[in-house]
Amino acid sequence: MFGLILIYVGLVLINNGLAGVIGFDKKATAVLNLICGCIIFFFNVVSAVLLVTSGAQSTSFFGPAVGFLFAITYFFLFANTVFSLDVRPFGYFCLFVCINALIAAYLDKANLYALLIWIAWAFFWFLGFVECSLNKSLGKFSSYVAIAEGIFTGWLPGLLILLGLWSW
Repeated sequence: MFGLILIYVGLVLINNGLAGVIGFDKKATAVLNLICGCIIFFFNVVSAVLLVTSGAQSTSFFGPAVGFLFAITYFFLFANTVFSLDVRPFGYFCLFVCINALIAAYLDKANLYALLIWIAWAFFWFLGFVECSLNKSLGKFSSYVAIAEGIFTGWLPGLLILLGLWSW
């Protein structure tokens, strides 16, 4: 399931990044944010249900917990775009997710690639905090980071997992 989720993480990051670089209407990204958020949410619910029914230890739920943070990110982006909400709460949410991503990086420290991916995601969420809550414009930098992270932390790892060429 994780490879499938990563494909959609990559897709939405690339799309959101292109919106910032090319300059098309961000409302055009809202639908894809909603769709990807729903897909990610669904598969994390399935994962959590499988863990519950198997009698897994509470530590096993960290994966779905951070997975839900991804889904909420895309739901939040959808709502902010469609309803023109104040983005400061989203920025503080990004800081919270950044901290959790750093914890995940520490937990995945034995897997160098997973560690680097979590650090990259933490960095990107930190950029969200800087731009949205601190109101510091980073120009198109965040958009370029979104595209790069979409390719190298989402789409390609997801594809490699689905093809059986890499395991997280």
